[in-house]
Amino acid sequence: MSAMRAVPREADPHSRIHITLLDGTRVVLRPVVPSDADGIAHGFDHLSEESRYRRFMGGLKRLTPAVLTRLTVLDYHDRFAWLAIAVDEPGQPGIAVARYVRLHGDPTTAEPAVTVIDEFQGRGLGTIMLDVLARSARANGIERFVAYALVDNRPVLAILKRNGARLRVSEPGVYEAIIDLPAA
Repeated sequence: MSAMRAVPREADPHSRIHITLLDGTRVVLRPVVPSDADGIAHGFDHLSEESRYRRFMGGLKRLTPAVLTRLTVLDYHDRFAWLAIAVDEPGQPGIAVARYVRLHGDPTTAEPAVTVIDEFQGRGLGTIMLDVLARSARANGIERFVAYALVDNRPVLAILKRNGARLRVSEPGVYEAIIDLPAA
C-alpha cells in the first residue's frame, strides 16, 4: 500500500484507489460526497442488528436526513470519509465507509469509525479502510486516533490491536483505543 497517496485537503471526488481483497473481490475506494447519502442509508438498512449494535453501540434503527448530511457533507480536513464500492457486484454498491472527525479540543487527534456491511466482513476490508483513513488523517495533520469499541466486539478489537492500539476501559463495557499514526 505504499504506492497509495492520501487525498489532499480539498479532496477530489474523482480520486480512486483500486484494491483486491483477500478473497479476490475487486473494490474501489473514493472520498464520500453528498450524493452518496442514499447509498449510505441503503447500506445501513442492510446491516444486521448485531453489526448496527457493534458499530453504533446502541439501538440506532435508521439514519435521519440530518445524520446523513453529517456523514456526507465533509470538509476533507477535519471531517473525512472514504467509501468502498464493490465493482463486480450488480449496481456497484457501496460496501464500507471509513471516516474520521477531528476532536475540537485537540487538533492532532481524531475519532475514526469503520463500517463494513455484513456480507463483506472478514475479507480484510476493515483493515484496509482503517489504513487508508489513517493515511488521509496523517496528511491532514492528525497524529493519533481515539476510537471506542464494545469489549465484546472481537473483530474490531483485533483490527485495533494489529494497528498498535493501546486499550483501556472507558466505561463499563467499552474500550477506548488510542492509535498513534505513523509519519507519512
